[in-house]
Amino acid sequence: MRAIIYFLLLLFTLPLTALAADPTITIKQRDARASFDTYQLGQATSIEKIKQHVITRIDFLQQKEVQIKLIHQVESFYGFHYTFQQYFQDLPIYGTEIKISLDKKGQVLSLIENSYDLSNIKLPFQEKSSPQQIARTSREFLTQKDILAQSSPQQVLFFPNEKTAIRCVQVKAAGPGQPITTQYLITDKGTAIFEQAVDLYCQTAPSSSTPSCQHPAHNTGLWTSPSAQPESKAACIMVTGKGNAFMPNPLSSAGVSYGGNYIDNNDANNAALEAELVEVEMQVCLENDEFSLQSQYITFQDINFPYDKPPVVSGTPNFYYNRSQPGFEFVNTYFHINAFQNYIQALDYDLSQLKQSIRIDPRSTTPLGDDNSVFQPQNGNPQILYGPGNIDDAEDAEVVIHEYGHALSYFANGNNRLSAEREGLEEGLADYFSTSYSRNLSEFGWETVFDWDAGNFGFDRSANSTKRYPDDVNGEKYNDCEIWSSTLMDIWEVLGREKTDLIALGSLYQYTATTNLKAAANILIAMERAIYQGAYFDQMAPSLIARGLLETAIDAGQDRTICLGDTIQLGGSNIELLDADIFWEPSLSVIESTSLNPLVNPDRPTWYYLTVQDWNNRQTYEDSVFIDVKYCFDSTPIDAIQIVNTDRFLAGRGNAIVEVPSGTEQVSIEVFDAFGHRMKEYKQVGDQRIEIPSNDFGHGIYLVKITADDIQEVIKIAKSRNWQD
Repeated sequence: MRAIIYFLLLLFTLPLTALAADPTITIKQRDARASFDTYQLGQATSIEKIKQHVITRIDFLQQKEVQIKLIHQVESFYGFHYTFQQYFQDLPIYGTEIKISLDKKGQVLSLIENSYDLSNIKLPFQEKSSPQQIARTSREFLTQKDILAQSSPQQVLFFPNEKTAIRCVQVKAAGPGQPITTQYLITDKGTAIFEQAVDLYCQTAPSSSTPSCQHPAHNTGLWTSPSAQPESKAACIMVTGKGNAFMPNPLSSAGVSYGGNYIDNNDANNAALEAELVEVEMQVCLENDEFSLQSQYITFQDINFPYDKPPVVSGTPNFYYNRSQPGFEFVNTYFHINAFQNYIQALDYDLSQLKQSIRIDPRSTTPLGDDNSVFQPQNGNPQILYGPGNIDDAEDAEVVIHEYGHALSYFANGNNRLSAEREGLEEGLADYFSTSYSRNLSEFGWETVFDWDAGNFGFDRSANSTKRYPDDVNGEKYNDCEIWSSTLMDIWEVLGREKTDLIALGSLYQYTATTNLKAAANILIAMERAIYQGAYFDQMAPSLIARGLLETAIDAGQDRTICLGDTIQLGGSNIELLDADIFWEPSLSVIESTSLNPLVNPDRPTWYYLTVQDWNNRQTYEDSVFIDVKYCFDSTPIDAIQIVNTDRFLAGRGNAIVEVPSGTEQVSIEVFDAFGHRMKEYKQVGDQRIEIPSNDFGHGIYLVKITADDIQEVIKIAKSRNWQD
């Protein structure tokens, strides 16, 4: 029987920046819940039926005046994913998500939620503010801060801890001197108790003067996949063109470290860097006898300063530049994103849901400076900005694909990241996609993320770290991300690029805003099961266990009944552990009692107990299995008295069995010791077999006098002195 049930805790933490004049609020970390039970809900299930099913599964949602409303739905290549938000008195509860994922056949894959139990919470039962009051509250605050609203204000319930709710007005705004869109929660007194930067992912240079990346927004309205796509040119014909690109960057392809001829030097070209350019083919756009870089996946726009980037066009389909020329970043970005998308679309499953267009500025100052690259959802019109500071980010395909990995995550689940571990998970995923893509081009230095872009800083991240969960988690996403990217690359080593990429891409759809790393491990398992029906679980699991992300799956096997004398194998589909002590008890009838799947030859009904001390995971796991033993004798009638199984009686491992002639009516058995003292007497009507229990006797020699009607026999049996039960 399976003893370990997978479970997880999703940590829900909210970043808080209190304004100087406003009260300080400490957000208490809270746990969320997840289930990976698989069961059938049915195909073509309506959203209303799914909603009611979710309510019946979660007790908190059945409380008075509690509702849930759909805020996000998306179809993946393997199923459908619905995200609801908890409401109370028709007000959304900030940060709550209830996400259910189903496969195409209507089987539930996962249910992940962080709803509140409102039964013991102090709630603000005063009348809700009118739309006019909400507008006035937000308007006064925004006027005071000299910023402009970028969304309609909405009243929400905000929980600073598990016991208290506060009515707030939620609004997004930005203004002069504040390029980053920020979400505010404003009290009825017009003060902000919570603020949070939104719509921003970033890869930050290691400068103490560079601000760190902020957290994204949690949408409270219905989010759908982006519909605002860049306009494509009606007359555009795609033809094969050529250009130069790094594969993936000059350090990896040359097999060298940063330094010498392999430095930025203010974008200057040299013979060594020129030698690392590779001629590549790509599909380019032909319109009115002019060729440009535009595809169904990306469109270039001059989005941010410096506004000096005319469209890259050519009179031929060839775009040959070196790194000293501004056009190179366009070609390098264009080639690698199109190559990555073409690869995704060529995998075994239809991933057209991730096939969406995005605006890109390959040389752009970002809200956090010129040496950062960012992905921004921009209210459904997503864009990527690649920073030109120091080494231009778009020169390094690892940075190009990293930011594009954030875009894929957005297409799959929306901009939903609230907790610190979810931030680390997001960065780890982007690092993984970058590393997987880069390693396919060059093995050299694959462990280092952004080795070219970050080379002049000596700053990089590892996709092959030794970090484990939870010991090495510190809440800083660029630290925590190494656990996840390294775990996926461990699996990549075993399953290969395509299978691991597909599992990782599929997992994007099941993440919530508070998914932690251990939850993500269970999602990977659910994804592998959905795609490959569990065929690769045994190969994936050791990597997850070694990283502390998965409890060891210990299985002593199924309870069963055997015949006396049979030899069977214990244990189920156990994973071979690298550093573990294994014990089976009782060990007497176990052959190789330190094996996960030993052979046994029990003489009696026996409970077997398996204990595994996993030193790598620093955990002890236990399971047990019951083997019932029956005497399966030959049914052929006999015409004489006999005793069988005396060898096991001798060893104290079984009972002696008395057999009498068929048709016997009366049986009497007397057992005498060597001195003639009668020890036991057994009587029976009929010719059934009679057991002489081994436990009734100590060591010694015994005479068994058997009378079957008018036939009588005396048979000697013995029990060994050395038996220990």
